[in-house]
Amino acid sequence: MNEVVTGPAGTGDRVVIYSQPHGRTITLRGSVPLGESNFAVTGALPDPPAKVKELLQAKLQAAGVKFLGRKIPARSGVVALAEHGSSPLPEIIDHLHKVSDNLEAQCLFQTIGLRKPTDPDSAYTVRQHWEGRGVDFKGLRLIDGSGLARANMIRPLDLAMVNHLARRGPHGERFRQSLTDYVDGKVRAKLGAMSGVKTDVGFITMPDGREFTFCLMANGLSPQLNYWPLRDNLLRQVAAGGGR
Repeated sequence: MNEVVTGPAGTGDRVVIYSQPHGRTITLRGSVPLGESNFAVTGALPDPPAKVKELLQAKLQAAGVKFLGRKIPARSGVVALAEHGSSPLPEIIDHLHKVSDNLEAQCLFQTIGLRKPTDPDSAYTVRQHWEGRGVDFKGLRLIDGSGLARANMIRPLDLAMVNHLARRGPHGERFRQSLTDYVDGKVRAKLGAMSGVKTDVGFITMPDGREFTFCLMANGLSPQLNYWPLRDNLLRQVAAGGGR
């Protein structure tokens, strides 16, 4: 059901997609900006396997294949009609960092937990990994993998340390490449935001070539405060050597 209306020019994607697990109805509400051509809004299917089955059945019926509704046990020697593989993990992380896909982040979080099928606790697995790498968490509370849960808690120091160790691990350069450039290429970082909350973690290159890990967090911000220009000015001063 499409209930989307036209909003003021330049307002961006304000569409909210409502559905339910294994549901058959998706409702779109909100607005898209005036004057945009081919403006794209993306969302997740509530039951992808069922949708694939529905589309395949429609194609086969259009080709004259009849469906009697009976279930036939699978036999040996069957041939796969098609396969769809996942993108490599680095490409998934590239996309995740670029668009901040909360569903994608949550899926990765759950998949990490499934590496221990006897105890699929994603939060425990993540914490155990980083503690094994030397992070001494204080007050960490990891509720979900997307960061949307208000009960999530982590210190800026701990988040910076996690990124510092990831940067210096075996895939450190590839991890850095997945982040977005800011401040004329002197900063590579991942930004996150909710109402009244801003977080920024990444790496900053100094004039002498040294690279430092940083994390900025702000909570309870006034809606009237334009945070990101302040952040840019701060990091630009640090990158110029003024933060020593």
